[in-house]
Amino acid sequence: MDLREGTGDEQLIGQVAQQARVADLTLTGQDGLRARLARTVIERALKGEMDTHLGCARHERAEGDDGTGRKGTRSKTLLTMIGPVEIDTPCDRDASFDRQIVRKW
Repeated sequence: MDLREGTGDEQLIGQVAQQARVADLTLTGQDGLRARLARTVIERALKGEMDTHLGCARHERAEGDDGTGRKGTRSKTLLTMIGPVEIDTPCDRDASFDRQIVRKW
């Protein structure tokens, strides 16, 4: 991801900053902008890992579906450099999903 001036990502950062100002978010703290961004990025990465593991996106059926599927989420607190961040980790029915970005235990 290129966050230098003049890139499309710069517009996205501007939009996020504007929304943070409107919502009166602080940069730091457990419910601050940095924690919310970390939570969003990590949860989206976990959903992508689950899609890859199951071979289909949410609300789709994998070819040769063996009954393994999503089973909701579990709450987990990550201890990060910006402080504790509460995330929801996806689960599958037969507990065969081995997360990579946020390891179990």
